[in-house]
Amino acid sequence: MRRVWRTATLIWMAGILLVSLLPGGPATPGGTTWHLAGYGVLGILWGQWQAAWLVWVLATAYGAAIEGLQWLIPGRLAEVSDLLANALGVLAGVGIAGIWARVRRK
Repeated sequence: MRRVWRTATLIWMAGILLVSLLPGGPATPGGTTWHLAGYGVLGILWGQWQAAWLVWVLATAYGAAIEGLQWLIPGRLAEVSDLLANALGVLAGVGIAGIWARVRRK
């Protein structure tokens, strides 16, 4: 089962990367919501097979790296607010994964 979670995590990360690095125009309405949701799902997936603190650190670093790469893409901006939304989304996702793990054990 661990292999399934790892594969799903890698596919989701690739999707985030692809969407984040597509050349874009003006900011999408509700962009913060998309960051929270996308990285929340990442936290849930990754949290199924890795320690919560490590997931938060690595997924937040992943989001920071993508934000940095966006400087190179025409029409994209690296924003601190996006990075914060990514970090909060991962935190929420890891929390959900932890609750889910406890419920499954009972």
